[in-house]
Amino acid sequence: MKEYTNKHPITIAGTGPGDPELITVKTQKAIMQADVIVYNAPQIEAILDYYQPRAKREKINKDKSTDSVALCKKTAQLMAEYHQKGLRVVRLKTGDAFMFGSGATETGLLYEMAMPFLVIPGITAGVAAAVAGNVHISEKAEADTVTFYMANQKTEQRENLEQIAQLLKTQATVALYMAEDVLPQIIDYLLKHGLPGNLPIVAVANASLPGQQILSATLQNIAAVLNKNSLNNSIVFFIGEKVRSIFAAQTDTE
Repeated sequence: MKEYTNKHPITIAGTGPGDPELITVKTQKAIMQADVIVYNAPQIEAILDYYQPRAKREKINKDKSTDSVALCKKTAQLMAEYHQKGLRVVRLKTGDAFMFGSGATETGLLYEMAMPFLVIPGITAGVAAAVAGNVHISEKAEADTVTFYMANQKTEQRENLEQIAQLLKTQATVALYMAEDVLPQIIDYLLKHGLPGNLPIVAVANASLPGQQILSATLQNIAAVLNKNSLNNSIVFFIGEKVRSIFAAQTDTE
């Protein structure tokens, strides 16, 4: 392994759901000691303003058309270049880096380049939304399985939705990430494959942030509920027979 004068490993850290006070102490220390912060999501800028106004900021811009593998390669190369200059490099990701965050891909690339690194866990959006919304997702004697599903990764989701339908029939809870654009497709599939129309759904938007919103609905009325109630982005949808929230705005939309 090639040796560099920089003794500080590249740090990859999850920043949780957005509230600056919900990052770990270890991530806070890494941010405050950083020379360079590499990030994608604009909401991370609020965390940087809170903890670290002086470090150089490298925002890696992306959109829906961006190739994820190419983006990871570009990001890993950038981190390696800064590291080789002797700088403390911190890569920040929303939620947890290894939960739909391409963290393993980036660390794999750093490993191939013989770059030292460490990873700090963060609170993933599904867990943060469940806690912030007081959503029952895994209470004893209720649901013993929770599945996190990144809903926007495929345009054709039939195989995945078959598995989700079977899970929901066993009283499991399913947490849908990034489902806003494909939710009608998902709901239609579940209803056509035997899930009851009164199966509960709780939607939590902007978990932990001042604009947090929580709504309860069912498979059969979720579309009408969302049309009636404008939710912000960053929504997690929880579906399951035992799913409920004492904080959710109750809806009577049929």
